[in-house]
Amino acid sequence: MKDPKAIPAGAALIGKAIDILEAISHNGGAADHALLSKSCNLSRPTLYRILQALSARGLVRPADSQFMLGYGFLDMATQVWASSDLTTVAAGELKRLRDITGETAYLAVMEGAGVLSIGRFQGAHSKRSSAALGSVKPLHCTSQGKAFLAHLPQAQRDRLLEGSLVALTERTITDPILLDVELAKTRARGYALDDEEIVMGTRCVGAPVLDDSGMPIAAVSVAGPSFRITLARTEYLGQEVKEAAHHIAARLTPRKVGQVSALDYLPVTEQPGFHGLDPHWNAKSGVLSWADRYASALLQRDTSGLVTEAATFSKRIEAFAMTKAVGPAVFHEDEVVFPELGRRTPFIGFKVLAGCADQADNLWVSTSENRLGRLRADGSLIDTIDLPCAATSLAAMQDRSVFVVSAEGGSLHRFDPTTRRLRLFANISRAAGMPSGVADAGDGGYWLALTGGWSVLRLNDVGEISQSSALPIADATGLCVGEDGRALFVTSARHRLRREELIHAPLSGHVFRLPVGTG
Repeated sequence: MKDPKAIPAGAALIGKAIDILEAISHNGGAADHALLSKSCNLSRPTLYRILQALSARGLVRPADSQFMLGYGFLDMATQVWASSDLTTVAAGELKRLRDITGETAYLAVMEGAGVLSIGRFQGAHSKRSSAALGSVKPLHCTSQGKAFLAHLPQAQRDRLLEGSLVALTERTITDPILLDVELAKTRARGYALDDEEIVMGTRCVGAPVLDDSGMPIAAVSVAGPSFRITLARTEYLGQEVKEAAHHIAARLTPRKVGQVSALDYLPVTEQPGFHGLDPHWNAKSGVLSWADRYASALLQRDTSGLVTEAATFSKRIEAFAMTKAVGPAVFHEDEVVFPELGRRTPFIGFKVLAGCADQADNLWVSTSENRLGRLRADGSLIDTIDLPCAATSLAAMQDRSVFVVSAEGGSLHRFDPTTRRLRLFANISRAAGMPSGVADAGDGGYWLALTGGWSVLRLNDVGEISQSSALPIADATGLCVGEDGRALFVTSARHRLRREELIHAPLSGHVFRLPVGTG
């Protein structure tokens, strides 16, 4: 332990010691006696005593005829970074923003009446934004500051801005009424814009990281020269920054992982099947429908609990979808069959791995060539995109997006048919099992079935696990929400299970009902 008496007594000397450290830092990290004595207005004996004490604590180190900041600051800085969940969680999102935009990404928190930069990933361009970490900037003319102000109570906002609307460029907003209008826009669109308001030639787009109560706890942003960050481009950057802030907030306030008791899951079938697939709940009739892949049959369970075969087929079923207009659509490798119409449509030039029907009765399929596309009436595909890996299950959501599940890849991708954008939504560790099916929970979350995982998972709106529900079987193969969101129906498989596996999971192949609610 170092001698605590090494620091001279007296509060004034603490301020002088800080002045010395700041002078060294502002001079590029090194300064000699003469510069320090002059800039800090200290006599040489006093300067020498303070430098000696700081050196003993590792905060200053001599180097030739100069003094440099000591290595003790490295340990302190590391502890500041490591002790903050915010900086740790945000690092991955800042890097992602930097990589996809090419511009510098920042993380900031409020510091008094300004924003303090605490995280930065520099862009790849030689001409880029490079604001210093630890710098404090005004609230009213920065995207990060506006992101904070837009979500603060009016009284607190007024106190922070009182007398501080100083013009730093010709574009700085200094009229309180105009700033209120700008903050209203920020709240409405979810991101803020610094349109050359603090530095001419630089634009910045920022979004708030909000806690569960809607209060801002941090802000993220990307900044760069205005010739690259055009006003048209800020709309796209705003969506990316907003999404990054949302992801950070979700990770900072994780939901409690819950469990369902083994007494809660109930088989709703008397006899097990081979491989249940793509269950669907009919809210009007209360009928549950699903396919059995290897029995090549469509099955239905009515309100009395009776299970019947609705249709049988001569070929293995790859996927099953329910449409509003023509009822069931059964996908085989080489064709789709509509049993209620007695009609079949052969596929032209591709083989199908999975399929689904969206809210508008469009049929989407994934192919053996790792393509996703919309099926036309003649059996050809349109609106096709390449997939990063084989899709083993598809599911259409209420927001019209299509989720693409890859068992081998352990991934869940989200496809937006309007923008034709495919984005990774979640990666599932192989230790949890392989994803086999996904369902819309109806409240912004999603349920995920797992093969080899002995459970189903609930994901929140950014793909994080928020709940794990135990199952008495290893292989859940599909799932859907029913009974006005009160129940989750899960299909399973027993095909190819060994005898010793069936000893531990004798209910394999049944369809289960789990009470879930909406929480």
